[in-house]
Amino acid sequence: MKKNKIIIAIMILIVFIIITLIGLIIVLNDSKTIEENSIQNKSDFIIEEENLEEVKSRNEFFDVKQCIEQYFNFIKNEDKQALLDILDKDYIKQNNITENNINKFTYEKKSNKLIYYIKHIKYKLYQDKIEYIVKCNLFDNLEQEIYLIIIIDNNNSSFAILPQIEKYNDINEIKLKENVKNIDKNTNNVVVYNSVSDEKMCEYLLDDYIKKALYFPNELYNCLEKEYKDKRFENYIDFQKYLSENREMLEMSEWDNLKKYSEFNTQEQYTQYIESLNSINLEKYLVENSNEGKKYVCVDKYNNYYIFNLKNLMEYTLTLDTYTIESEKFKTEYNNGGIQRKVQLNIDKFIKMLNNKDYKNAYKILDDGFKNNYFKTEEDFKNYMKNNLFEYNNVSYEEFSQEDEINIYKIIVSDKTLKNDKKIKMNIIMQLKDGTDFVMSFGGAN
Repeated sequence: MKKNKIIIAIMILIVFIIITLIGLIIVLNDSKTIEENSIQNKSDFIIEEENLEEVKSRNEFFDVKQCIEQYFNFIKNEDKQALLDILDKDYIKQNNITENNINKFTYEKKSNKLIYYIKHIKYKLYQDKIEYIVKCNLFDNLEQEIYLIIIIDNNNSSFAILPQIEKYNDINEIKLKENVKNIDKNTNNVVVYNSVSDEKMCEYLLDDYIKKALYFPNELYNCLEKEYKDKRFENYIDFQKYLSENREMLEMSEWDNLKKYSEFNTQEQYTQYIESLNSINLEKYLVENSNEGKKYVCVDKYNNYYIFNLKNLMEYTLTLDTYTIESEKFKTEYNNGGIQRKVQLNIDKFIKMLNNKDYKNAYKILDDGFKNNYFKTEEDFKNYMKNNLFEYNNVSYEEFSQEDEINIYKIIVSDKTLKNDKKIKMNIIMQLKDGTDFVMSFGGAN
């Protein structure tokens, strides 16, 4: 009996040990699974942290842009002490940078021109500090790409710059600085935070257009909205001709080409000089929101249109008139208007083409018989218009009449720049076609 009790006790102990071992195995497996999941989650978090974000706030974009402007202005002015003030202190220490060798570690200008635009900005956030990687396209006799790392210390409202001297194929190849430290403020590295209005944004976009038109024409050509580009320009050479026709106005619109206030004796003389320029000045603007982004419609003082469709702050598609691709609003107004109103809208389109130096499309809408008699080539037409009308034309509508299907409108053309007080009387003879098509001829433009 006693022997049976011992056997039973041993069996119970064995069962207990087995159950304990099974439980321990289960616990260890669960612990391993939790650890593996924890490691996986930690890995995901690290990857997520390393991914850089595109700057989306226009206020933040202008904050960074202002830091870049400081950097290039100091290079232009060869202010080496100011450059030392804005360079990252670790970068200075690691490279033993002084005023004597600073050009080697920043940028040594090759001309008095130092024109750039911002291609990309990506960032990473470190509590009260933000580290930005910036890609700029630079024109300094030749076009090139440069990269900068900019650190903004929001706690001290200060910034520091690390120029990237190496050549890169892509912005994602650049490594951020590790162990970002507080940045001591001085007179040259202060961050002035921006509150950017729609008007200021439009002025920036126009300035970006002018820079690209003068120094980065291929980039601007690639910015053109595809359907518009295909209809408006036969090829890149045709686009270059357009820019050439408008070059004088573009150069007058670039601030670096203008005379400075200090060159004049009085405020009045300076004001008269500015008003006399045939430059692109923002006269009015419209901002529209859509699912694809924002549309900025900018109009200069000569009623030229610049329509920017922003995908993001540094990428847009562009159209340069409102007639190449007719909007639904225009078509509705045209179709709902009477014959006289349709003729007015078509004359307005013709004048816009002339003001926009779009002689190719203006020539296309002339009646074939009229062209054969007076302007056998587009060049003949262009020369006639340049010699007999103004650079920028304004129209007053006088008297409308009809003879069968022929519409006649007497108009007066004046100088939109107000430099010339001459008035030119013209008779526009127009025949309306299907849809919004028409052909026309004219007389009296001399």
